[in-house]
Amino acid sequence: MEQDFNFRILQVQDNNIQFIAEKITITVDRFSYVDGKHEINSPQTANAQFVCCGSKYIVENTDGVATVEEWYTEELLPKMQMLSLLLGNTPV
Repeated sequence: MEQDFNFRILQVQDNNIQFIAEKITITVDRFSYVDGKHEINSPQTANAQFVCCGSKYIVENTDGVATVEEWYTEELLPKMQMLSLLLGNTPV
């Protein structure tokens, strides 16, 4: 099933680009739009951040997930949800 994403995209300092969806912000240096997805040109340099239970978490794309959409759905959102459950917060 194809998921529809509503990322807010901003250009920030050092010519980086941020993709913001709900509580997660993904920062990349460059991307290409390929087959309806935002392909990260240098996946290992991408990072993401989110706040859970008052603490800020930073996640590096060490596995080199190729697109913003895949990284968001397959790693970042599940991590944030699991952390929220473990810390006793209401599921997101």
